[in-house]
Amino acid sequence: MIPLFILVAGVSIFEISIMVKKKQKKEIIVFIFFALITLVFGLCYFLNPSKKSIIYWIMNILGLIY
Repeated sequence: MIPLFILVAGVSIFEISIMVKKKQKKEIIVFIFFALITLVFGLCYFLNPSKKSIIYWIMNILGLIY
């Protein structure tokens, strides 16, 4: 789980620093939102990897049972 946090933090620092130089405030907010969503989904997976995944539920809703 720690490598996930390190990876997301590293990519976030790199990307946000570029966005700050270009003064892209709205893009920073969107990027932080998606980074947090990624962390939440990763945390949910690492805490219980044997439960049904998010893609299972999406495919079930779309009627694409495999």
